[in-house]
Amino acid sequence: MKLVLGLGNIGKEYQRTYHNVGFLVLDKVARNLNFRFRTRDCLSDTCVINYKGDKIILAKPRTFVNESGKALAAFLNKYKTIDVNKDVIICYDDFDLKAGAVRIKKVGGPGTHNGIKSIFNCVGSREFKRVRIGTGEKPDDMSIVDFVLSDIKEGSPVFEAIDYASEVLTEYLKNEIDFDKLMLETNTKFNKI
Repeated sequence: MKLVLGLGNIGKEYQRTYHNVGFLVLDKVARNLNFRFRTRDCLSDTCVINYKGDKIILAKPRTFVNESGKALAAFLNKYKTIDVNKDVIICYDDFDLKAGAVRIKKVGGPGTHNGIKSIFNCVGSREFKRVRIGTGEKPDDMSIVDFVLSDIKEGSPVFEAIDYASEVLTEYLKNEIDFDKLMLETNTKFNKI
């Protein structure tokens, strides 16, 4: 089983904001696999895919970003076979990365992201796979909250990063590439830091 959580906020007013990058990536992954988000489970909108005998759950938590850990904890409670280190991928925005950068890793700290801090607090592990999409630094005249909740600017390289992340995640979920190779290729070829 694979569980991919894309972090974001529910509601039309948040659809194209920087903090919804995780939702935008998962929407594209679902389309790539010819599925749609049709169900709700574990505090999340879900898309459940059975692919070549492997169960894949794409999940967009309805908890809002800052409480994303509650959704992951609900999945781990319900699906006892999920191994956080092996089966879970979290996809999210990161303003500590340049706009349009994509960084994939297996372990790390939460940085400045409250959603990842929530996951640490609820799950008690920092060893889970993650796909970070760089949004770039906030402008000096904006607060962090105003920036992450603002719409992604037209023509932003963040959209290219969303497309790229959705393509490589699709390849990984279809077992066309293993995670280590995905991480190496992405971090050396696509990462613009």
